[in-house]
Amino acid sequence: MLVYLFFSRGKQKINPMVAAILAATLLLIATHPVGGIESTRPFIFPRFRVPDFSPSVFFSVSIPISLLILSNDAAVGLGALQQNDFKPPVSKVIAISGLFSILAGFLGGQSANIAGMMTAVCSGEEAGPREKRYAGSVIAGVLLSLFGLFAWVLIPWFQTLPPAFITLLIGYSLLSVFCNSLQQSFSHPKFRLGAGCAFAIAMSNIMVFNISAPVWSVLVGTLIVRYLEETREVLSDDDANGGDGEAGRQGPEK
Repeated sequence: MLVYLFFSRGKQKINPMVAAILAATLLLIATHPVGGIESTRPFIFPRFRVPDFSPSVFFSVSIPISLLILSNDAAVGLGALQQNDFKPPVSKVIAISGLFSILAGFLGGQSANIAGMMTAVCSGEEAGPREKRYAGSVIAGVLLSLFGLFAWVLIPWFQTLPPAFITLLIGYSLLSVFCNSLQQSFSHPKFRLGAGCAFAIAMSNIMVFNISAPVWSVLVGTLIVRYLEETREVLSDDDANGGDGEAGRQGPEK
């Protein structure tokens, strides 16, 4: 944390996230030596699977995952692209993500869709000139593909790392995205109550009907913004017009 804050002062030649990860890696080697890991697992080829339909799994897993993908990945990724002056084809991106998610399901995968946080990182100003930012997505795709192919070797090695170190890597890589998301969520007065309730519910880690807190946070936050905030806005407009309903609209004319 000290290294991250030090390199966050002004314009530094080294990215603060990279400096913090390097410092944490050196401390890890000095205080928690990781021995050689020999995986006894053979190379595993993708296997074709026929999914079994279950109504309970459909409502407790499939629909929540779809909502999370649309809200946490598709909305974040497409919003980040638009914020950085890109014009993504929204309908095509959602359709292609759904198609590849279906294909991934036959191989035991969960989803294959547009990434939210990774798209925000690769499309931002930190990724370089606008016309060359696609290189970050290409490199990320290659690294993810290699990790998937050699997961049988890498996962046992990651499991030997301290949980705090893994949390630190994730936290520093998403810190800037998290701050930007908070700024966007609470910048508009109309969305503050809904965003605040959604954030609180997501942090509560509750589970109702086998549905986790992030799904409920999206649903509750959306309902608050859609109905509660719109009702408040209508009432405010009526008060500004001198009354409510038809009387309020006729007030200025009289």
